[in-house]
Amino acid sequence: MADSTKVMEAADENAKTVIAFDMDAAAGETDSAISAVMLGAVAQSSALPFAVAAYEEAIRTSGIATDANLKGFSAGLEGRDADAPTMPHLSAEEVIAEGVRRLVDYQDKDYADLYLKRLGAFDGELRREVARGLALWMSYEDTMRVAQQKIRASRMNKIRAEVNAQPEQILHVVEYMHPRWQELCDTLPSGIGGQLERGDILKRVFAPMFEKGRHVRSTSVRWFILLNVLASHRRARRGTLRYGRENKRIETWLSDIAGAPDAGTALELAECQNLIKGYGETHERGLRKFTALMDAYRLLRGEPDVAQKLRALREIASKDEDGSALSAAIEAIPVSP
Repeated sequence: MADSTKVMEAADENAKTVIAFDMDAAAGETDSAISAVMLGAVAQSSALPFAVAAYEEAIRTSGIATDANLKGFSAGLEGRDADAPTMPHLSAEEVIAEGVRRLVDYQDKDYADLYLKRLGAFDGELRREVARGLALWMSYEDTMRVAQQKIRASRMNKIRAEVNAQPEQILHVVEYMHPRWQELCDTLPSGIGGQLERGDILKRVFAPMFEKGRHVRSTSVRWFILLNVLASHRRARRGTLRYGRENKRIETWLSDIAGAPDAGTALELAECQNLIKGYGETHERGLRKFTALMDAYRLLRGEPDVAQKLRALREIASKDEDGSALSAAIEAIPVSP
């Protein structure tokens, strides 16, 4: 669902220095791990106080595919800048086609049909932006999705390629996983999950078990089976506590866009979804900022230049790690009596 044009615009706006080139292609050309190419790009940026020789020595010390990774590092060191060509701007229909593919994989065909039905009220550039944000939101990262992605054969093939594992070599993958109490509640049927979430005694007894992350070998038989069972639970996703909440938020967002006073404001509301991303605490931070923006919009509705004011707040939110700057900006909004 990524549109490289928007990615590059955001990078140019927020980064001090942009180093952008096809690192995956560079890794393929040098038969190296992509991390070696990325390390070369880091060295090129001079963001860290290390000489090039120090990076190269670290690669040699690792003893892993040394010659290939040194070539990859060199490719990253000489990588092109942000003037390198990017992918073309995707049309609305291309975005929608990718959204359908993503949601069939995430859930099923009926879920993709719901996506298409929701898009029926929008057209033009707004339809494209809503299609992008809606597909991402409807495929929110939950425990089932994480498990589904970790056991994909394509992921294992990619890992093997990145570390240059030979066909006869056995590769073990150790993952860091940190499911939290709230995520357990979210995964359960709505009624049970809600009771656990509200139950102070149960939370005090069991929540401490979820406070620390753990390293697990996802390639072991035991953990692969557990992850596979969890991934298959997505068939029951529509009945979970999290699903009900996310769908309510999505419907409210779509209603706000459809009821916007003008096209500019509608597009800004659609782009506010960019703040919602990731999993766990990252998702929660983004959701708090998104919710604050939506609340601010309701204060601004009816005021002049709503789209410009909302855009300014959205730009603050995109750079604000903990939300404090956004809160201050919202509190300072002058609202007509």
